[in-house]
Amino acid sequence: MVAVIEHIWNQKFLLDQVADMLNPSGRLIITTPSPFGNDVVHAIGANLGLFAKLAVADHVVIYNRRRFKILGNQFHLKLKLYKRFQFFCNQLAVFEKFE
Repeated sequence: MVAVIEHIWNQKFLLDQVADMLNPSGRLIITTPSPFGNDVVHAIGANLGLFAKLAVADHVVIYNRRRFKILGNQFHLKLKLYKRFQFFCNQLAVFEKFE
């Protein structure tokens, strides 16, 4: 999922469906804005006219590493890799299904 989960209202339903479809040891890859990218960089960019001001309001939840771990555990997904990229404005989370 590339920069989409933060826009989904019923994330638990989505992840429940995705986790059910994953094969054993299957992987789920998510990219999303980081808290820094969402709260700081995007706010400054919106004030400068570089980004739409309403785009931040479209974000339902912004995750960090801890929240990704909690979310994954609810669906038997282990956070195997977590990285921030693009000057810490975005993040990558790779989950692996476990039984």
